Amino acid sequence: MDSYDLNRLLRRARLYATLHRLVHGARAALGRGPRDAMSPELIARLARTLVDLPEAARRAERRVLVSGWSNMAAAAQQIPIIAAFVRAGFAPVVVLESRTTASRKLYEAAGAHDLAFWNELQPTRTRASQLSLLESEDDLKDLHHDGLRMGRYALSTMMRSTRCGKFDFSDAETKATALEWLQKTLDGAAFADQLLARWKPDALLVTDQGYTPLGPLFERCVNVGTPAFSWNAAHRDNLIVMKHYRRDNIDSHPMSLSAESWETVRRRPWTAADWDTLAAELAHSYRSGQWYGEVGTQFHKVFPSRDELVHRLALDANLPTVLVFPHIFWDGTFFWGHDLFPNYEAFFAETLKIAYATPQANWIVKIHPANLVKNRRDGFAGRSNEMQVIEAMGSLPSHVKVLDATTDISTLSLYEIADVCVTVRGTVGMEAACFGLTTVTAGTGRYDRLGFTTDPETPEEFRELLRHVERLKKPTTDAIELARRYTRAVLLERPVTYRTIEFGYAHDAVASLTVSVREGAGPLIDSPDVEAMAAFIRSGREDFLAGP
Repeated sequence: MDSYDLNRLLRRARLYATLHRLVHGARAALGRGPRDAMSPELIARLARTLVDLPEAARRAERRVLVSGWSNMAAAAQQIPIIAAFVRAGFAPVVVLESRTTASRKLYEAAGAHDLAFWNELQPTRTRASQLSLLESEDDLKDLHHDGLRMGRYALSTMMRSTRCGKFDFSDAETKATALEWLQKTLDGAAFADQLLARWKPDALLVTDQGYTPLGPLFERCVNVGTPAFSWNAAHRDNLIVMKHYRRDNIDSHPMSLSAESWETVRRRPWTAADWDTLAAELAHSYRSGQWYGEVGTQFHKVFPSRDELVHRLALDANLPTVLVFPHIFWDGTFFWGHDLFPNYEAFFAETLKIAYATPQANWIVKIHPANLVKNRRDGFAGRSNEMQVIEAMGSLPSHVKVLDATTDISTLSLYEIADVCVTVRGTVGMEAACFGLTTVTAGTGRYDRLGFTTDPETPEEFRELLRHVERLKKPTTDAIELARRYTRAVLLERPVTYRTIEFGYAHDAVASLTVSVREGAGPLIDSPDVEAMAAFIRSGREDFLAGP
């Protein structure tokens, strides 16, 4: 994991350095660490396009509290969104690591006349040990304090920091670690209250709101009625998605469709050309290697034909083929819905048991390709958690094939040979449904129960479906159309395309973020993408949703 100079932070808060590295600095887990390679020419071009922002921010009557980035490239990637808030009438107050953070001058040039600093905030006097005995992982996840779901933020960040998807709380060291993360989360809540009391923001802009310290800040804003906005890189270079959060949608996935958006999408006419456009977007994103390039999921892949894949994987052409897509175990996304199993590792282990005992189908287990980039960013050289589970189960049956994260086979090619897709809530589920596969989910929270997935209600129902996977019915034409409508809206209407400051991800070992300024670009505040985002901010809608 990328490291930062946190000497001042360590002096102020003993446990906060690890917390900050994990969540605030690109969060190095996202590959936006201090690999700044901005040339003087690029900095000069950025300065020219930001020229009108400071004065516009001075005229603003409202404030938006912004979780800033330490890394210059990541800060530049965020600047168009800040410009949109300025255009919508908000002055940015940016929260940075410290007064010496390298990106400070860039934020100031973008109109951030007011700044706050994490290392100058004071921790709480509440001690974690006073709140819970923490006899189990569920005890921590379910812990509430002062109106906030402290436990889930502590648990998700603990998972990320330890690269572990489950914990044994009978172990004294594990329990002590959990209490440390809970303490950091309590401190994060105190920091949030200090920020809100000092700046009284009219809106909040964050990324990674499921982790400490941003989780408590995000939830506190939502609870008091302050509009909270998230932004994330989308499925392809130079695209971002935004979502507006309130109390009634606090756990909605950032890249999902709201009920209102889904209803809008369903009412529109649908033609073969709409599917052609979506299919072309998927093909381009995969074949260019840009598909979720932020974590390098499809760098350097090949696209075998159906016959080549059947031969290469030694599949029985007379049997149905099931694709199993495990999530990264320590990716704490349980806040986006409810899982049938206690955690992602339990889901994977249960699915493998059924696959091993069910030879009436070909089973292809595809380990998440983001493991490679995430491992390199974290400096981790060991075996993935998923492969450790597989190895612990003993000999691999001939009807089960495992594609490690290192495989050169593109996921897009696998849809051509498969009949069933199994996931908890991964993007692969809606992709597979578009290609006519039966998608079986093991959790809620993104696209389930909308008419194009098979959604068991209990673990036993899930097991029973997979034990008799050959009996699963193919999706109807109507179901496939619903999947395509949903996926088209997520991929082609939810994203904003940057028009002035642009970004992409280098196809290197850590998917380095690259930023540029479009040739001949005028003032950023007048850019059409900034105007569109500003209109969304003013609208009160949950999703930014462009027209078809």
